[in-house]
Amino acid sequence: MRSVAAEGPVCRSWYKRPWWKTLVGVSCVVGRSKASFIANFVRLPQRSYSEVIERRMCTSLRKQQGAGDYGVLSDIERIYSLSDLHVDHSKNFKWLKEKLPNSQLGGNDLLLVAGDVSHDLDRIQQTFEMIRDICGCRIMFLPGNHEAWVPSTQNSSSIEKLEDLYDFCRGLDGVLVDPHLVLGTHPDAHPLWLLPLASWYDGSLTVEGCEDLCVDFKLWPWADFKRCNWPPEFPLDDQESPNARIPSGVAQYFHEQNQPHVDLVRRYLKENPTTSVLSLSHFLPNQQCLPDWKDLSAQSFEREWMDHGAPGTSAKFAKVAGSMGLDKQLRTLLPKRPTSEQFHLHVFGHSHRPKDFEYKGIRYAHNPLGNPRERLMYMVAPEVDMQLLWDTSIAGCGHVPAKQQVLRLWEEQGGGLVGLRERLELHGKSRRMRRPRNNSIWVI
Repeated sequence: MRSVAAEGPVCRSWYKRPWWKTLVGVSCVVGRSKASFIANFVRLPQRSYSEVIERRMCTSLRKQQGAGDYGVLSDIERIYSLSDLHVDHSKNFKWLKEKLPNSQLGGNDLLLVAGDVSHDLDRIQQTFEMIRDICGCRIMFLPGNHEAWVPSTQNSSSIEKLEDLYDFCRGLDGVLVDPHLVLGTHPDAHPLWLLPLASWYDGSLTVEGCEDLCVDFKLWPWADFKRCNWPPEFPLDDQESPNARIPSGVAQYFHEQNQPHVDLVRRYLKENPTTSVLSLSHFLPNQQCLPDWKDLSAQSFEREWMDHGAPGTSAKFAKVAGSMGLDKQLRTLLPKRPTSEQFHLHVFGHSHRPKDFEYKGIRYAHNPLGNPRERLMYMVAPEVDMQLLWDTSIAGCGHVPAKQQVLRLWEEQGGGLVGLRERLELHGKSRRMRRPRNNSIWVI
């Protein structure tokens, strides 16, 4: 795969062609004769058909928007998702190593990983190389909050570490971190934009009516508060602020980094109304994605939904869950007149509580591996697997609908509080198990 930013000679005649003729030419190639297309480029016999298509499309995007980190994928067939791998847990790394040989992932597939693989670069590389070696698939990765942790022995900021991580991943074979346009393997498949969106939390997802549960927020042992290191331009909120210890301006900084990508995709969708969007972020984009939100028709969060043993933890987590600014960017991509030929799916991570639902024109999906205890307690499905989201081997829009809506997995499929208590009684006596305080369903 070659990105737009990749250096190297590009056939000068391609720049002379209007961008719309290039797009029309590619659509004809995909829909009609490959031979007639390749015959026009006999001067480049060393390049494969797929590479020629990718370079033409990349050149088209560059001519429209200026140089940027965009790419085109012409051979991706299926797209799967699995987030929050947390391979620093030895059981998680073992789970992944045993799962991959029996998974459906193949050489023409793509796995979306929406953050929290590891805070260690060597471990991230080891994990991605294992996925590549066993399955041969490509990986689209977006860093999470764990990747922003800075070792105490290093005198660098979390911003610098994340920038280095992006560059590091760009150098790994088969790992993508920038927006890509997927053409599909079926001649009549509709294009799909893959749009990773960086972010952070800013307290904007705080749930109303639960202020009393957050009075001790500044004392809450959230690991990011100690393990992230932000530069001076992102000061912490005042200790008397409801959002004390949350760095000010970090979320906005990342959203500004996203904006050129969002603008590119929005303009492309306007000219190509059959193109869909599969966006991904680590952080939550709205309150409906919070673990305890259980009624999509409700206009605001209901405190009675915190009917479990850890309402305080849930209320505090909402402050560090994500940012409404993400959802604002997502909704600028929605068409004014929705059609069945265009779909928007957003994949997110971070909460370790599976979600899958449609809300105001966007499907939101979270498929986490989580940690071993969460799977044991049915906070995460014990039989969790890579989730198939898109199939470009079929004509039209390749969106694969959800098997069922998921809002609170532990309640809908795990037996609710009764099932939770039974599992606590069954596993609570093990020396290796740590019973959470107040029978908490949260393990942060």
